[in-house]
Amino acid sequence: MSDQRIGVTGPVFGTSTEAWGVVENEEKTTEVQESEIVGGDGDIIGVDQYGKKVNVTFDYTYRSADGTDHDDVGSGSTVTSPESSTAIYVRSCAESWSKAPGYRTIRIEGTSWPDLLT
Repeated sequence: MSDQRIGVTGPVFGTSTEAWGVVENEEKTTEVQESEIVGGDGDIIGVDQYGKKVNVTFDYTYRSADGTDHDDVGSGSTVTSPESSTAIYVRSCAESWSKAPGYRTIRIEGTSWPDLLT
């Protein structure tokens, strides 16, 4: 599946596309791997950092006029959020329904590797 941007300033009522919704509660954590460089006397004299990755979690709420789910957003797919310019590889997603008719929220957890060469 190709990247798709989800979330704008919406939601726009009556649409059946995931391009119209609202992204809320976005959280990001950045991690790197480290390798310490130790001198002859055992002191750490340097550190290499590599393998930067960003873990992203957010809620995407939308309303579908025809009541369909967005099955194409799932584990193994990629999305971009309004705050991200790189592909987020979805690790997990969970869908919930609101008391208000037609509203659905997808909780997406994923990872991006901003330095990954494609």
